[in-house]
Amino acid sequence: MRWRKSIIYLVVLLLVGGYFYYFEVVKKKEKEAGEKEARKIFHIQPADVHSLEIDAKGRPSVKLTKEGQWKILEPVQTDVDGLAVESLLETIAGLERERKVAEKPEDLKPYGLEEPFLKVRFKTGEHWSEIWLGDKNPSQDGYYARVDGQPDLFLVSEQNGGELNKSANDLRKKNLFAFKPEDVLKVRVTWNDGNSIYVERESDGRSWTDPDRKDLRIKPGKVQNMLDQISWLRAEDFLENERTRLESHGLEPPRVKVDLQLKEDKPVELLLSDVLEKNKEFVAAVSSQLAGVVEAPSSILEELPRDLHALEDRSLLGFRRDEVTRLQWQLGEVRGDVVSEEKDKWAFKEGDNRLKTLKEPWRVQGILWELADDEYLEKVEPVPPLPEKTYGKVSLWDKDTKRVTLSWQKIEKEHADSVLVWVERDGTLEAVKMKSPKISTLEKDLEQLAPKPEG
Repeated sequence: MRWRKSIIYLVVLLLVGGYFYYFEVVKKKEKEAGEKEARKIFHIQPADVHSLEIDAKGRPSVKLTKEGQWKILEPVQTDVDGLAVESLLETIAGLERERKVAEKPEDLKPYGLEEPFLKVRFKTGEHWSEIWLGDKNPSQDGYYARVDGQPDLFLVSEQNGGELNKSANDLRKKNLFAFKPEDVLKVRVTWNDGNSIYVERESDGRSWTDPDRKDLRIKPGKVQNMLDQISWLRAEDFLENERTRLESHGLEPPRVKVDLQLKEDKPVELLLSDVLEKNKEFVAAVSSQLAGVVEAPSSILEELPRDLHALEDRSLLGFRRDEVTRLQWQLGEVRGDVVSEEKDKWAFKEGDNRLKTLKEPWRVQGILWELADDEYLEKVEPVPPLPEKTYGKVSLWDKDTKRVTLSWQKIEKEHADSVLVWVERDGTLEAVKMKSPKISTLEKDLEQLAPKPEG
């Protein structure tokens, strides 16, 4: 009857384990949760708060209200940074008494609470609650605090005290723009020295062109990067609450002005000053989608093109890499030909059109990535004659159409700065200079891609 004893032992073990789990784990967690709840200063949910006021010494009072969305009413009427307000409400709802200091202190002055440096009031329903913060304790890890209308004095953590001490600038909306880059139809950048660019989005939704320079290919990625940098701009500080005193901030006239035309004929404007004398990391800025004059990172000046050539597509491909369905190449006497079987799968094309699937298709993708990103240094004019025989040649196809062929001679000098590359595209021949390391990398990648002899 050993199996009966085994069952009894198992039942006893389960009972003991269940007892241990319930009293040592479940009940312990319940006790800790209860103690944590008891330490809470306010028993509220962040979503229940609909009015908020912050009074800090030496700073204008901040008043916010929620009528559907949070708004700042004082010291300036403006939209809020939703994440900043949400974080503040989470802090208020999670405030805990770190340690009780006194039950009913007779004198609040020693604690800095006779004239608190910070008062935070908030309203839930019809009820206002208010907490005061005074001096830091001797160990500097907490603030003396009390709730208005309650006698006891306690400590809140130094971190939470800092989180409560928010100015209007900490809570107000800082994004200069609210547009989506894909909604931009036209871009004009005008510099105060006379340089300017103007481009329009074409009907395909991706390409860009200057109506007066349709011969110049513009790289969509460069325009996209410019629009991204503009749409991501955030204020570091607010110099004026209204669009005023522009001349004193170097914005009348501005160093550069950006005009965007959005869908439905909505205009957007950005004005930028030169770098600020007091801090070279910032410029003064004005946005048509944010009230006031602000400080913004001066790096935006480097992201804006000074002329159309800064947006020129100097890539060797001139079209999207995902459109390439065939790659032919030659390095010296070695030749290769790969075709796309399906997405991310490539195969060698051999005699009689036989296909042999590549074991490392990522090598082809890597070459296409590099070619799509590589840009030439400059065009060479007049175009030198294309030699009958070149050392390197790469042809890229889109289905049955050869889109571009690149040809170059062997790099003779080990430390040559540039290499002459002939580009055949759409029945035309161009010559450009490429950085020699770019061509050397392409040659190494093609050597790795070349089919290995069997056996």
